[in-house]
Amino acid sequence: MKIETDLNDNLFDEACSLTGMCCLLMAIDGEEINRTQLTLELMRLHGTCIGQAGQCPPPLLLPLRS
Repeated sequence: MKIETDLNDNLFDEACSLTGMCCLLMAIDGEEINRTQLTLELMRLHGTCIGQAGQCPPPLLLPLRS
């Protein structure tokens, strides 16, 4: 159970990090940060991952499902 908990915590931490990076980049660009815009940016990142690697990292899927 401990390994599964650690994997879930790591997944959550990575998902938070990706979301935070998107927010930071939007703030640096002077964009308004709201749920709709953040979702669009995460979806663009998802599309880029699919286009370049043929798959999406699991941490990116977590915030898109929320």
